[in-house]
Amino acid sequence: MEAVLTGILVWILGGLAALILSRFPRLASTVGASAAVVGALIALTPTLRVLLDGGRESQVLPWDAVHGRFHLELDPLGAAFLLPILGLSVISAVYGAKYLMAYRHKKSLGAPWFFFNTFIAGMTLVVIARTVLLFVVAWEVMSLTAFFLITFEHEDAGVRRAGWVYLVAAQLGVAFLLAAFMILGNHARSLEFAAFTSATTLSATTAGAVFVLTLIGFGAKAGVVPFHVWLPEAHPAAPSHVSALMSGVMIKMGLYGLLRVLTFLGQPAPWWGITLAVTGMITALVGISVALYQRDIKRIVAVDGGADGPAGGLVPGNGPNAVLRVGLCRPGATAAPGKSSRADRQRISADPGIAVIRGNLQRLVVGCHRNNVRVAGCARTRVKQ
Repeated sequence: MEAVLTGILVWILGGLAALILSRFPRLASTVGASAAVVGALIALTPTLRVLLDGGRESQVLPWDAVHGRFHLELDPLGAAFLLPILGLSVISAVYGAKYLMAYRHKKSLGAPWFFFNTFIAGMTLVVIARTVLLFVVAWEVMSLTAFFLITFEHEDAGVRRAGWVYLVAAQLGVAFLLAAFMILGNHARSLEFAAFTSATTLSATTAGAVFVLTLIGFGAKAGVVPFHVWLPEAHPAAPSHVSALMSGVMIKMGLYGLLRVLTFLGQPAPWWGITLAVTGMITALVGISVALYQRDIKRIVAVDGGADGPAGGLVPGNGPNAVLRVGLCRPGATAAPGKSSRADRQRISADPGIAVIRGNLQRLVVGCHRNNVRVAGCARTRVKQ
């Protein structure tokens, strides 16, 4: 856990250094990108160790009685989400270092790198936080830094509108999450996740209310229909390396949060699985339908990420109480648990949105900014409207 905290410290200090060096764009960009890469590599070792060994690493420090302990923990579920955060952060930082140089004569590059590194630190804290206060603070850091990254070209009215739409959706989602955590905290008489897990079982009505609140709250971040309105607007507005990080891992934080909260609720009700299946299928179908008439490549990637990402990860298992199955298949896959048919494998191989690594690389290789205009050394091309 010390290595993960060290990585977070490197990101924050590197971002501050880039901010201080704003007058020297090339140096600020080098420092910011290097900090992102070094911090990710430092945090990679414990992440792989936990993921392969199935163990846990934690850090507990005394805090005041009201907010509980300062509790951080990396378990296999968190490590499964932290690994793509670290991997894609490295790729995005390397690409972004060259990408942003195209703006060195027009904009300060220190602030974008400060927000980029803080954005990575926020997502990392989300997956290791084990108290409500830490989780909500990390969630807000992730959301607010994403807003500043999206509005990098804030002089454009369309970019400002996209940023505000995203921010409103993000804050509405937080309101629902706070309501859910208030219910859990009142029941457990604590704001620590461990207390939520060990507390007596919630009543069916209370557990159902928490499930709905968290589905809305995390669904807003994940781009689940009908809370997806920000998704096709924010991604095309953001710089390409930021859009890759948002569609590659940020929207998956919604899936992580839902999975984490479901571990607090005990035996799931049968209607939860039906709700997740219907929500996932509707989100996938809407995402595909919207993508069909889009001409902006980054907008297509955004809606494809919403269809194949969180929605594709929520798949009902065998029986009404097997609510979740995390995998690479979209809702409706017929393969048995742990197996896949030849048709499924062919479909997965043919769909770049399902293959996580290839999908993320696709987002980077496209290298387009808004309106399909390539920048940062790429040939300037535009799709005919």
